[in-house]
Amino acid sequence: MRAAYPINHRRPQNIFDSDHLPGAFSVNADPGENSGLNTVPSLASLDVRAEGKNIWNDEGLGVKKYFIGEYQPSSTTSPLPANIDRNPTAKSVDSFGDIRGHGPDATASKGGFHGASVARYGKYTGVTNAAAIAAGGDKLRVDQISVALDSHIPQIKIPMDGGKTVSVLFIAKSVASVGANISKNYKAYQPTGAITAFFIDEIQNVSGQTIYKYRISFSDTDQGSDNESDAKVLYEIKVSADKKTLTIGVNYFDSSSGAEMHIGYVIGGTTKMVCTSMSQVLKGLVYPQATLSMVT
Repeated sequence: MRAAYPINHRRPQNIFDSDHLPGAFSVNADPGENSGLNTVPSLASLDVRAEGKNIWNDEGLGVKKYFIGEYQPSSTTSPLPANIDRNPTAKSVDSFGDIRGHGPDATASKGGFHGASVARYGKYTGVTNAAAIAAGGDKLRVDQISVALDSHIPQIKIPMDGGKTVSVLFIAKSVASVGANISKNYKAYQPTGAITAFFIDEIQNVSGQTIYKYRISFSDTDQGSDNESDAKVLYEIKVSADKKTLTIGVNYFDSSSGAEMHIGYVIGGTTKMVCTSMSQVLKGLVYPQATLSMVT
């Protein structure tokens, strides 16, 4: 989530909600993180991570696994590598204030939930207003109206035995490129490929087995780039006749990328929630099909 905040009251500054608010997430912080609104006196008591924990507790969520890019408990001073991989992997979390990187398709983009934290603070704590206090009034209580938008990336939901549902989301990551300055180093920013075309190739039942085929085109970059079809992939999902086993095949049929791309999927609802890279495009070269079977 990005927004324009009046930092110096003269021009807006475009910033991430997860790094420029008081108390915000600071693991591996960029030089500009945790600045900006930290210096606004009227927000001196705001701690967005604490407010996020309060919201989580109010909802009674406890400790649960969610697909999220980064999770760093407020009580931990050193990074926990497995929790900040910026990939759509399942992580055990217990607070809205300690997570960022919306899953499953924007886990590297640092989007957080601090908008809700600010709203809670404005409603229950209020904002200091010198004129109002001088006139004998109290702090200003701020209401917020929000519009929630779903991800533009389609998620496949497949009915299985016993009323269960398996969800599959197709994903691509560019992990190395000299020209695009993409580093293989751990914790370096590695773009999630935008889906530039999505086709349902086939859905049919063959001898009780249900077959789904999708043709997907991925760009080798995310927002703000050329939005091309750098890798074209056929996903084939097969569900057994008893609807207890699901098999996914990933097969390239065309590539024109100069980047090294890893393409796979995020799957949930099986015996193990995973994000897996099944195949690889290395500078336009296509590797063979790979398959994986999961049991619900």
